[in-house]
Amino acid sequence: MFLGDSVTDVQAGRAAGVAVVGVAEEEGRRHELLAAGAAGAVDGVDALVSPR
Repeated sequence: MFLGDSVTDVQAGRAAGVAVVGVAEEEGRRHELLAAGAAGAVDGVDALVSPR
């Protein structure tokens, strides 16, 4: 899995053959990442990792 916050990150991850999750606080930006091919999008990395 690859995390990225830009359309070019999504493109790079997909070109490498890995799933990409977009990370963006703004809803519009998350939609851009999904439109670019991200498998999913979250507000921040903390949505993926439990705090200790």
